[in-house]
Amino acid sequence: MSTRWGNLQRTVLWLSLLWPLGSAALEVPPTLLQILPPEPLVQSTLQESLALQSASAGVDRALAEAALRRRGPHEASVNAEWLRRDVDQEGRFGEWNVGMSKAIRWPDKRAIDQATATRMTELAHAAAEDVRHQVAMDLLQTWMQWRVANELVQSALTREEASQREWQAIDARWRVGQASAAERDALTQLLAEVRAETLVVQQRQQAAEAQLRLRYPRLIPVLSESLSALPAPENLPLPTGGWWTVVEQHSHELEVLRQRAAIADLESDRQAAERHPDPTLGFRVLSERDGAERGVGLTLSIPLGTVRRGLQAQQAAAAAAELGASVQAEIREMKLALAQREQAAAALWQQWQAWQDAAIAAESRATRLSTGWALGEVSFDVLVQARRSAAEARTREIEARASVHAANAGLFLDAHGFWLDRPSHASHETVDEAAVQMDVDEPLTARLTD
Repeated sequence: MSTRWGNLQRTVLWLSLLWPLGSAALEVPPTLLQILPPEPLVQSTLQESLALQSASAGVDRALAEAALRRRGPHEASVNAEWLRRDVDQEGRFGEWNVGMSKAIRWPDKRAIDQATATRMTELAHAAAEDVRHQVAMDLLQTWMQWRVANELVQSALTREEASQREWQAIDARWRVGQASAAERDALTQLLAEVRAETLVVQQRQQAAEAQLRLRYPRLIPVLSESLSALPAPENLPLPTGGWWTVVEQHSHELEVLRQRAAIADLESDRQAAERHPDPTLGFRVLSERDGAERGVGLTLSIPLGTVRRGLQAQQAAAAAAELGASVQAEIREMKLALAQREQAAAALWQQWQAWQDAAIAAESRATRLSTGWALGEVSFDVLVQARRSAAEARTREIEARASVHAANAGLFLDAHGFWLDRPSHASHETVDEAAVQMDVDEPLTARLTD
């Protein structure tokens, strides 16, 4: 990678850092917001997440590492020597010398180190926010699993209660000879099936609730509250330019990739600058022959040989190019994954509509057949089968309805439509400080105007 191209990349990245992120106007559907847990509980849950605490500690570590990078790799060293020298025919003499030396970092290296330190800090902040995003997404998925399980339990319990009442009625008719034993057995089988389905969805709900209680204890008070049924989902309109134009403005994962590429580019420039080794300057004071001879002087040390440093520079340039290609590939995969989620959300909404129509039609058919059976025009086996079909269709409708809500919520969460408007770790660098840092790095970009 040429120096001019590297400088241009850094300038563009600096501008992207200083330019405030745009925010497309996104209005989250009220039907979606009303099924989510309360915002204050979510914020406290996110802040108490162990993953986020680890990420915040990582930011502190990065700040210390950045401070070390700004300070530079060289420290002053002091050396002292004392000896007793025996000279023939002259006697013994006490001699000593004291010196101090330090390697001097070239200005262009210092500018690169300072720019790298800033990038390292921004990378740590972006990584922490990406962890916050991941925790929020996991919370959303776990919450929606519990919501759909809770909805299925309520539906199953309603069917079980209705089946129980009908079994009691037909049992009473069977006892007086107004219903056949086959009809009673068929309804007994249906009641047992409904009960088994209820137990299955109750176990599913208990597992989802246990996961919420263990991983997100702040939400425990909400779990005992009565919840309204999941509303009908909305078919989301496509934002102008697609969801990617909105998501990329807030994607911390994308910011992490960009910062990693920028750091690799700076590391490549740093290794190239190492071809000019840092000189070591020293100051020395000595006393010989019991003070009869005294001296003060300066020392200069410059490492020789550039082959090794040249190979290291080539290695760093290749690593930066490799990472750059990898970053571009990851960005492409992010776009593809988001496009697939867009398509999935639209397809899920259409599937929900189909299941909604199927459930309404099946329940209407079961009601009509129930009237026909009461009039003696329909066999009981046909009625029982219709009720099974209606129950299955309603179960699929509930699952499809929850899937649409989960898909829509995931898109809005990626676009920071809710929950993610608060940073998890406040930045220690302001835009003004970044601007000052940019002035320090002027030797890197001045050649763009040549």
